[in-house]
Amino acid sequence: MSAVVRQRGGVGGKRDKRQSSNAPEANKTAALVQRQERWKDAPKTTEKPTTAAAVGAYVVLVVASVVANVGSWDGEFVFDDMRAVETNPILSAREPYSALLTHDFWGTPMSSPRSHKSFRPVTSLTFKFQFEDPPNAVYFHLGNMALHCVATVLLFTKLRQLTDSFAESYKASLLSAFLFAVHPIHTEAVCNVVGRADVLAGVFFLGAWCAYPSWARGNHLPYKIWALRMLAFAILSTLATFSKELGITIVGVAFAEDSLVQLQKTSWKQFWRVIENKAFVSTLLSCAATGALLLALRLNIMEGQRPIFNKEEVPAAFEESFLTRLLTMNYYVVLNVVLLFFPVRLCHDYSHNAIAMVESLADPRLFAIGALYATVIVSIALLFWKLQKIRSNQLILAGIATAVISFLPASNLLFPVGFVLAERVLYLPSIGICLIASGILLRFGAKAERALVVLIVLLAIKSVTRSFEWHDNYSIHKAGFKTMPHNVKIATNWALLQYQRSKFDGLSQREQDDLVNAAESTYKYALQFPTDDAAVDYNYGTMLLELGREKDAVQRLEAGLKKADVTKTPAKILSSLGGMYFAKQQYEQAKEYFVQALQIDSLFFQATNGLGVIAAVQHQYADAVTWFTKALEQNPRYAEGYFNRGTAQYHLQNHKQAISDLRTALYYAPRHTNAATQLQVNIFVTALFTECVHLHRYLPAASSKTTTAIGTTIPIERERKQRNQKCTRTVSRIL
Repeated sequence: MSAVVRQRGGVGGKRDKRQSSNAPEANKTAALVQRQERWKDAPKTTEKPTTAAAVGAYVVLVVASVVANVGSWDGEFVFDDMRAVETNPILSAREPYSALLTHDFWGTPMSSPRSHKSFRPVTSLTFKFQFEDPPNAVYFHLGNMALHCVATVLLFTKLRQLTDSFAESYKASLLSAFLFAVHPIHTEAVCNVVGRADVLAGVFFLGAWCAYPSWARGNHLPYKIWALRMLAFAILSTLATFSKELGITIVGVAFAEDSLVQLQKTSWKQFWRVIENKAFVSTLLSCAATGALLLALRLNIMEGQRPIFNKEEVPAAFEESFLTRLLTMNYYVVLNVVLLFFPVRLCHDYSHNAIAMVESLADPRLFAIGALYATVIVSIALLFWKLQKIRSNQLILAGIATAVISFLPASNLLFPVGFVLAERVLYLPSIGICLIASGILLRFGAKAERALVVLIVLLAIKSVTRSFEWHDNYSIHKAGFKTMPHNVKIATNWALLQYQRSKFDGLSQREQDDLVNAAESTYKYALQFPTDDAAVDYNYGTMLLELGREKDAVQRLEAGLKKADVTKTPAKILSSLGGMYFAKQQYEQAKEYFVQALQIDSLFFQATNGLGVIAAVQHQYADAVTWFTKALEQNPRYAEGYFNRGTAQYHLQNHKQAISDLRTALYYAPRHTNAATQLQVNIFVTALFTECVHLHRYLPAASSKTTTAIGTTIPIERERKQRNQKCTRTVSRIL
């Protein structure tokens, strides 16, 4: 007895006319269809939610997403926000939009060897849209919260697609989306403005996934619909990639999930025959082409350069022992998994000495590494074993695939990245956790639902508490120091913030003294840990200088110079010592320190500027102009350099060049009061020069005279007032 096996083929729904006369194979296929109809966790009802219920679900998810991060909505720029947003030169309205395509996320030219190569023009574009001078942090925080709401809604939409939106699966999708909305691991991505890169990538990631024309689910799609959805998938994948690099993983995630759906519908032996399906081939090639083009474009933008990181950022990457590197990098993976499933001890910075190296096979942490990989392998094997019998297994496997694929580029396993752990990069992998939760709910029903509801409540409380810690720099570093007091970087920054807080107005002398003493105690505590990072010495020494304890300050700064710090900190220390001697009018010693700073870092424009200032105070204005010009070559956006060069040009009576430099200084620093004042002087003097002959020839000698800084004689008081008024009107028009 023979049977005909028909299979849909082609994007437009053409049929595959292959016939099989293999009776056993036909019987297996029929049996498989019967098993699919008897899935253990098939919905008990096909009733779909009403429109009102669906809208209500979306509203509640949005509210939950906002409430979970409510503590930061009116917060300030914190941690990396200052560099990425507040002081990022390419975000200014004075810079063209094309600068977003030539600079990295932090404002450094992509061609520079110092660039981190984090090319995220889509995220930077959203920052530029919101940027004003001075930037208002509230608008940026609200923007992050709005994007998180969109991501939550998109995840709910995708979960409904994956679970067919039936009543029971609708409830599972809703609870899983709630888990995503309130997960504490998202607080860094949402509450820290820099985390917008991850949230925005998540929005486009989920949007691309929703648009993806599944060849396993959509064999009946007309060709035009398939082509439009594939185009939308390619565009959204591109936007995800250029929001943050992890966005490119949507290509692998979408195809992995689709393959699991097809595998569940067929047997292992029949799975490989799907290559005869034109829909499969078209989708596979389109998906692969999208990923390949994005990867090639991303590598081309890097111009063959790899980002340069230092030992303190990723300590394990600089270990000489291969075994230590291998074990420690895999232990980092364990810690990331712990943060996803047990987000209890959260911290904003895991760099430096926060996590000890795994240096031998006798280290007990090796059991955690083995347990993780064993659990994952056994779980995947068991899920595949029952894949065709239990419907939810496919969703759980899709969740595992999503978490693994989206995390892999940031895992340090393939190549070193610029951090040990970063909670914000777990934004995309947490989508996989929510898929796993949805699959578990479909498998175990009411008991799992009650447990997940309790878990969601606990996680929401944790998120709200954590969001208030992200409100400002003081609170987040206070929480970080409490969580990881042995992290030298956190301790150093915490001490610096305590000292800065002591300068606030409204504090009593006792409160100020307590904060200064607390800062000094924290600095001394940080110095107990062995590290090559000289930042603690630099910050502590600078504080001692401001407190007038010069001897202790010099001792601390010189101790920092003895450390093997490969960052710019030694140059900062030398520049600080140069500034100290400059204030004491010991110009030759100051000059020596500035020159040494430039020997360490040839692009350290502050030291070059210092040499120019020394020349200026010694009335060597031509040399000063040369030094200031070099400083501006090192940093073309250095407002203080333009101000100093303009002032030197003023003393050389080059008023046209002075006015040009001072205008440029105000262009880059509109609130530079000294530059505005000096510009007024130059315009005033220039206006007098043009009328000097007229004034001396026609006006009578005055008994009341005044002299400007460069010795220009101004006649009678009434005429001086008129010229001042004229100058004020001129300056107002120019500014």
